Amino acid sequence: EQLLFWSAAVKKADQQLATCSANQVANVTFQNLLKDPIAVISDIYSSFGWSVSPEFKQNMIDYLDRNKNARSTIPPHLKQFHNYTLQEYGLDRAVVRRHMADYYARHLD
Repeated sequence: EQLLFWSAAVKKADQQLATCSANQVANVTFQNLLKDPIAVISDIYSSFGWSVSPEFKQNMIDYLDRNKNARSTIPPHLKQFHNYTLQEYGLDRAVVRRHMADYYARHLD
């Protein structure tokens, strides 16, 4: 039921986004944002025709360093992470891909 709801919502949002010009929308995957946030932000800026100044890039580096340092001081017993699997919700990757096929084809493949 939730997969049907979210796949319909993504389809509707994607239809609306299709009416925008390419320089108005940037698609970002969460995995890429986690892996290399500075590259992702730089790519977003570039897609809009903007440039990232050395000062702004340094500010991002400083922020990420401060954030990493702050997180490292949290005692392990207070750190809580959310880990979910598709299987917990009765789903698998093939089912999700099938419901989101248009979006994957347009933005992720």
